[in-house]
Formats: sequence, C-alpha cells, structure tokens
Amino acid sequence: MTDDFDPDAPKGTAPMTVVEEVSPVATAAPMKKIELIESVSVATGLKKKDAKLAVEAALAILGQGLAEGREMNLPPLGKVSVNRTMNKANATVVVAKIRQPSAMPKPDDPLAPADEDG
Repeated sequence: MTDDFDPDAPKGTAPMTVVEEVSPVATAAPMKKIELIESVSVATGLKKKDAKLAVEAALAILGQGLAEGREMNLPPLGKVSVNRTMNKANATVVVAKIRQPSAMPKPDDPLAPADEDG
C-alpha cells in the first residue's frame, strides 16, 4: 500500500490509498488424473493398476467430503475447508480454501520414513 498526494482532492480529505492485487501465477499445466496415478506409482512402487485403484478411491472420498461440506485436515496437503457451494445446471461448484503449512516437505522426501526392520 502507498499513500499518494492528489492535488485535485478537496482540502481536508485523506490521501488516496493504492492497493495492488496480486494473483497466483500458474507455472505448469494442470495435473490430470493419469499424471497423478503415474506419480503415485513411481513414489510408492505400486503397479499402475494398483495405484489407479488407490487414487480413484481417494479422489472419490475427497469429492464426497467436499460435497458434504466437510472440513478435512490432510497433512501434508493441508487443511481443506469449504467456503461455499453453488448449484449450476450441470454441476455443483465448490469453492474451497486450502491452508498449507509453511514448511512443506520437498518432492524428493519419502512419503513415509523407513521402518526399523527394513
């Protein structure tokens, strides 16, 4: 925010406040389900068909939770809360907020620490 002097403003008025809006910038193409399945397969060592079953089940459960307006705390994804829903002609639009912790794990970190038995 910056305060600017406006010489044309009536005397006794407060200086103008300029607010700049910052929008997130998409740096990559949206992730599709097939790419998510591939990533899960690589990260877990599961066969693609097994990863597909797990991903589809997880997405169905997440979708149901969003449809119900349920708050979800899903580390490391973050806390997901539904702000509002809108029923449209051919879909329900869900506006949600995701709050992520500031210390996110790096992509090369393992999903779970190795157990002591190996």
